[in-house]
Amino acid sequence: LERLSTEEGLSQGTVNSIAQDEFGYLWIATARGLNRYDGYNLSVFKTNDTALSSDNILKISRLSNGFFLVSAQLHGLYLVDPATLTSKLLITYSESELEMEYPSVWDMVQDPHDPDIVWLAINTYVYRYNLRTTELQRIAGIESQLHMVRTILPTGDGLYVGTYNGLYKYSHGSGDFTLMQDTPSDNPS
Repeated sequence: LERLSTEEGLSQGTVNSIAQDEFGYLWIATARGLNRYDGYNLSVFKTNDTALSSDNILKISRLSNGFFLVSAQLHGLYLVDPATLTSKLLITYSESELEMEYPSVWDMVQDPHDPDIVWLAINTYVYRYNLRTTELQRIAGIESQLHMVRTILPTGDGLYVGTYNGLYKYSHGSGDFTLMQDTPSDNPS
């Protein structure tokens, strides 16, 4: 196991998320920018979007086309092309319909059945974002501002949504968003 820290060039010691591109580079999301590691050297990702080189990068997720979605805590959601090292701002928080002072994309996952659709966890809500049309649609949410949506897992008929308040299930067909209940069986395995 090799250690990568600020001593080796990492922009900050807190690693929030990691992804690997098709070229073998590791992309490391830290509290002070996005870093790229080629197996020998670390470099801070430099682009025209200064948020990606300085902001708290919360999450990085690889799409099926090889691009990355990158969440910058105070600036929005970006699409990054690892081949050309370019980025494009997809969502700014002024466009996200949220009334909160600092909304953040805590998780994002591409729909396994439709590569144009990305599911986003933004504070207490789940959003559906269409990469082709750029439409952002609020799908479901939790009433309490204390229970953030932290992670999303697509299933065949909906989504599992992990929050500070437990696990929820969203159904695409009915639109139901319900807290899953523990139903212990009489026959433990």
